[in-house]
Amino acid sequence: MKKPSADEAVEAFTALLGELKLARSDAARYAGLAGDVMEQLGALVEVVDASDPRLAGLNDELLYELVYSAKSAELRSPVAGAVKDLPSASKY
Repeated sequence: MKKPSADEAVEAFTALLGELKLARSDAARYAGLAGDVMEQLGALVEVVDASDPRLAGLNDELLYELVYSAKSAELRSPVAGAVKDLPSASKY
């Protein structure tokens, strides 16, 4: 199997991040694509030089998705509703 070039790897990763962003409303599809993103990230690291300026933008997009998925999981947790109902619960 031919090793993909840096350009192909960046394009594939960018497309996959775009699909991930569009799948936010479907939790099952989002979870599946998130696994694919992690696999593709491993492939990307192998072929793209760390000094490539495109990585900064991809890093930002990946961080946005990481924050979204963490917050989404936090809000969907059964504990999230229970904590709000406690009289002593406070953010401060």
